Amino acid sequence: MVQRGVDQVDGGDGIFHLWLHPNNLINDAGIKRMESVLSYINQKRGPGLAVRTMETVAQRTVGSAPQQTW
Repeated sequence: MVQRGVDQVDGGDGIFHLWLHPNNLINDAGIKRMESVLSYINQKRGPGLAVRTMETVAQRTVGSAPQQTW
């Protein structure tokens, strides 16, 4: 599923959000799965696929949006 999501945004203007919980890394199988995911993302990373933190994405989004007053 991760490979499909990464491939869909590669070279485009989309966002693929990846997250996990600490309990996803409690055994060797979970750690190996995460290593596989990160390895694939690293292979695809380049001009068509930027890797950003959610903080960076949020700052860019909020920074470009009109300011709202509550």
